[in-house]
Amino acid sequence: MGARATTAVGSETRVREGVLVTREKIIQFARDAGVSPVNDQQIKFEGPMWLCLERFAALVAAAERESCIEDCKKIAEYMEGDFYNGCVDCMDAISKRGRA
Repeated sequence: MGARATTAVGSETRVREGVLVTREKIIQFARDAGVSPVNDQQIKFEGPMWLCLERFAALVAAAERESCIEDCKKIAEYMEGDFYNGCVDCMDAISKRGRA
């Protein structure tokens, strides 16, 4: 699989075509993970840095999984038979990644 381009657009970051993560959402992920700004150049970790970064990565990954499942649901609406079943299988596989 190829790398995904990430570009900043105003206060939004384009993660992949059609999906925008706002700056505010990224900040919320960080705060939920125990990372908070001290000033424009420094951040504070509430606990071990590696644990906060793991939590942040998990929150971002969960949001991406949710977005992918929603995309599969939209595509499945137009599919029939084996193609529909393939979409359902993809949704299940994506969902299971979060429980592993």
